[in-house]
Amino acid sequence: MIIFFNKETGRIIGTIEGRVHGKDHLAMWIGDREKTKRLVVQWECVGSELVREVLREVETGHGTDDFGNVWPIFEKKLVPTKKIRNKDGKLEFPTVKVFEPRCKTKVMKKLMMDIDSRKISLKDCVVDTATGIVRRSR
Repeated sequence: MIIFFNKETGRIIGTIEGRVHGKDHLAMWIGDREKTKRLVVQWECVGSELVREVLREVETGHGTDDFGNVWPIFEKKLVPTKKIRNKDGKLEFPTVKVFEPRCKTKVMKKLMMDIDSRKISLKDCVVDTATGIVRRSR
């Protein structure tokens, strides 16, 4: 993620989402270069984990609207994943890579992970202009 912020106040004015950025993204700028700075938050693969279950919408029944039309009702449920065959022909659970942001502090790292998973909004944060650390605004 690339975060653009006001040099004086630390107020975030825009972002370029994503975990990996090419030359085109790094050449982009939001706002006046004289008044804004940018912070590039790099993500790195820290391993992988098995996927034993996934959150899926599952049909749980039917409902009728005011016109007599019957519609399916869906709920989100954790559903076991199907095992897949590996190179040796053995059945195993699929794996996914796990990424974490490279940050100056553990607090900022957790904050960036919460922003990435949409638990909190980047609009609720500011950048400390002296240190370049993202923190929640007060």
